[in-house]
Amino acid sequence: TWYVGFSNTRHDQSIAIVDHNGREVFAEATERFIQVKRAWGVPPDIAGHLAHAIDQTDFEIGKDRFEICTCWKSVQSRPADARKNPLMSDNQVSALSSYQASQFELSGAAFRLLDIAHEPIEVRQFEHHSCHAATAVHFSDAQDGACLVIDGEGETGAVSQFNISNRRLKRDWRSW
Repeated sequence: TWYVGFSNTRHDQSIAIVDHNGREVFAEATERFIQVKRAWGVPPDIAGHLAHAIDQTDFEIGKDRFEICTCWKSVQSRPADARKNPLMSDNQVSALSSYQASQFELSGAAFRLLDIAHEPIEVRQFEHHSCHAATAVHFSDAQDGACLVIDGEGETGAVSQFNISNRRLKRDWRSW
């Protein structure tokens, strides 16, 4: 089994591939592949970029399989009044929401376009701030501690605090 991670936000999409031993074999921002800064509204797995990523592995069609994961569990669900932003028009906010919804719809579709999968591949979706926290734990030697994620936004807020015990994460608090 190969694990493919897609950043499926409405901007800054990327692909990462990890082998069955947990070794990263490919990671690249989509903007580098298509040469468009931030890659607003672009699918997380453009067929050409996915083919390039898979070419960097020794994946064997018919023998190996992919599991797909994304770093957003749901499209952001903010109340209408919280979506008001003095720096963006309602039209821009609506467009950005549409971009993110399309990312969820398209994640994994390129596997079928490339004839790697003949049925839709299940996409495992993880909560955004949990992904940031898991990355921090992965690159840390600490067994126990705390992790504070301060981000522009997550599914439901901009700040999350996690407890780390035996390298396992548990969210203690988040902003709403």
